[in-house]
Amino acid sequence: MTERVQAPTEQAARILIVDDEPYNVDYLEQELEGIGYVTETAANGLEALERVAQAPPDLVLLDVMMPELDGISALRILKSDPETRLIPVVLMTALNDVEDRVRGIEAGADDFLSKPVDDRELVARIRTALSLKRAIDETVGELRSTSAHLERFGRQERDVAVLAVDWRPRDDSLPPETLAFVGRRDRAAAEERIRRFGGMPSERQGSLLVGIFEGPDLRARSSAAVQAALALVENDSPQVTASAAVAVGRAKVGSARVSEPGEASWAYGADGEPVDRASDLARRATKAGVVVAGDAAAALSDRLTLAPAGDGAHRVLAITAPPATDRRIRTLLVTDIVDSTRTAERMGDRAWVDLVGTHEQAIREELVLHRGEEIDTTGDGFLASFDSAARGIRCALAIRHRVAELGLSIRAGLHSGEVELGDGEARGIALHVATRIAARANPAEVLISSTTRELAAGSGLKFVDRGEHALKGVAEPRRLYAASDDV
Repeated sequence: MTERVQAPTEQAARILIVDDEPYNVDYLEQELEGIGYVTETAANGLEALERVAQAPPDLVLLDVMMPELDGISALRILKSDPETRLIPVVLMTALNDVEDRVRGIEAGADDFLSKPVDDRELVARIRTALSLKRAIDETVGELRSTSAHLERFGRQERDVAVLAVDWRPRDDSLPPETLAFVGRRDRAAAEERIRRFGGMPSERQGSLLVGIFEGPDLRARSSAAVQAALALVENDSPQVTASAAVAVGRAKVGSARVSEPGEASWAYGADGEPVDRASDLARRATKAGVVVAGDAAAALSDRLTLAPAGDGAHRVLAITAPPATDRRIRTLLVTDIVDSTRTAERMGDRAWVDLVGTHEQAIREELVLHRGEEIDTTGDGFLASFDSAARGIRCALAIRHRVAELGLSIRAGLHSGEVELGDGEARGIALHVATRIAARANPAEVLISSTTRELAAGSGLKFVDRGEHALKGVAEPRRLYAASDDV
């Protein structure tokens, strides 16, 4: 026997020796235990599989010729199981048995030892195999840690605008190969345009392209998504037409595990109601163009020319440039649900949240119909602006009727004045006055300032004088009127 080789750093490694020859087993045990390895033994392939199942070793020394289940068969089983395929297996073969080595390579052997075994070669091959396994274990550990982190923190529920794009061939006789090429080209160009407008295209494969926009507020998100949609539709190719749809709401956004045959990976994307809504609208579109769901349409109604498209959605006919100045004469509408705290306590949290959501949907639908611009939601209230006093009043009256059908009552206040609009906010004394007027309103009452009444003269609306009121934070008393659409 040659001089003993110094033990490697992997001295605590567990090695399973599989051989039906007691002499070979004794020799290998002495050699390996003598330099600090822990050994276990099995007399055949079946016994080896049982040992591995009970406690996977760090390495397997596997003989080829054994009873019950030979080494090659046991090797195939180990390498076909995802739980054991990374365990290194060193196959022990006769010195000149090329056939066994070829079969071992095909079955997935990591290395070979020739019999009779040389102790220096034994240690060298084991050390190399264990070093490789340690590197693989570290990499797998990092991947699992990353996977766990992504699964826990990578997906969060956020307020987003979602753009969905569907392509259809202009000519149904196009060869499939041509259509596939055009589709890949147009999809890549569309993804770049989505990024240009501040969105992120979904990495998940599908017939539709989905882009996610996370702006600072509803208006900014909706505007970016609609501008991207219009750019995509305007730049479609001669071979295909594009239909795009935009919806807004809360969705789970981030990386999610995507399983494909033989592998799993992570892909960025979003799931939730706005994704489903935008995708459904894009698929059902009967012609090229851009369709926006109700909430997005409400947020941009002052910037878009819209036409009803059914199911609460609107088709974009045109987009107007933003005004040169942010200060404008506007009519502000402030609403608030009456006795909201008491109603929430009576109904319970879940039912109340659902009811408030239905209330918000109803208000946004009326804002679209009356060309109002949603500025903010404050708890259970709304702040909106109009470029027409009469439309603002009619919208408030319509909202009052709509929420009454839900079993709710609101207070509404309107005032017209110079307002500074920007970054999804309204600023100025006009907002303060409108808020104070709403607080003065009785349940189910639409209360307006004298300024708004004068601007709505000749509209056919009726007004009842409610007298002068001292409004907190306003220097002079204001005369207020209750609005009605009764003839």
